[in-house]
Amino acid sequence: MAKSREGFDQVYDSVGSSKTPRGAGNFEKRETTVPSSTPDEEQGPITTEITVLVAGKRYTLTDDGGDLEIRNKLNGMGISIQENGDIMMLSGSGGNGKACGGRFIVNSKGGQLVKSGAATFEYTANPDSSTKGGGSDESSTAGKNETAKSELCYGDSITEVHGEVRIKGTNIVLEAADVLSLIGKSSVLIQAGPNGGGELRINAGQITETCGTRVGLVAGQKSDIISEEVSLQYDPRASVNVISPGHMNVKAAGDISLGAGGAIEMIALGIKQPLGLIKDPVSTIGMKTVAGGLTLTSAAFTNITAIGPLTQASNATTITSTTFLTALAGTGINMLTGTGNVDITATTGNVNVKGLLIYLN
Repeated sequence: MAKSREGFDQVYDSVGSSKTPRGAGNFEKRETTVPSSTPDEEQGPITTEITVLVAGKRYTLTDDGGDLEIRNKLNGMGISIQENGDIMMLSGSGGNGKACGGRFIVNSKGGQLVKSGAATFEYTANPDSSTKGGGSDESSTAGKNETAKSELCYGDSITEVHGEVRIKGTNIVLEAADVLSLIGKSSVLIQAGPNGGGELRINAGQITETCGTRVGLVAGQKSDIISEEVSLQYDPRASVNVISPGHMNVKAAGDISLGAGGAIEMIALGIKQPLGLIKDPVSTIGMKTVAGGLTLTSAAFTNITAIGPLTQASNATTITSTTFLTALAGTGINMLTGTGNVDITATTGNVNVKGLLIYLN
């Protein structure tokens, strides 16, 4: 230490000072390391026994601590049979400017592959490493428009799973050259959107449905645009029920024909609707023709009963009865003509006028 101090002074004197530098003594006594709070741990040497069984020009066969390694000296590809029972196969690049390489190909003419445990497969469409940016998560074009897995079968392909099968993808297309069948032994569920709020489209030339009971629930609006609609019921106990708390609007540019083997009944309560289809209705049931006439034909009798007054207004009114015509009034009958005459003619019979008093003016 004295020798080191002496050399330090010589260097200091060479720059023009003969005195001992300030703090030089403290510098020699200063501790350069912080004492450890725990004692130092000792680690013994790690030894690995490697036995070279075969050493060729390009490949080596070695025993690495109980693991059998068959490796390529250039890129490290090969087969590793682990002491714990694992078998690893590492495929490398083509090398030497070859485009093809690094593929794992199994060509089995016949035989069976049995895997008793779980299996995990990962396929990457982009051959670049994720650390290079081409296949990284930050790249917006990573793995797009590329084929990550392609499988070709010359024959039938059957996948049997005793559990759940889930297929996930951005766009999933199931394409069948002839028939596509979805068969569920219990039920088939088709859902569009996370909670069923998406859109379901069906494009077909003809849709044929066969079911025992069909139940549909439409929470919003149902709209059908069709050229022709036919509803056929073959069960004599069947019925068509339209029940709505709102309004019903039926319009046709052509004719409307109604026919019933039984009776037809129309009942209107006459309750004023705030948002009804008929604005300011005069009567509860109204029938109006814009052009043409109105005909009521009854096979038996016609009964018109009104609690209030009954009014008939027309340009000309004709009442024809093949047998007899009776007009009854509880209080009185008033017949009035404005300008013309009143003619009562009995062609082959008599005219009988009876009353308590008969006034002739």
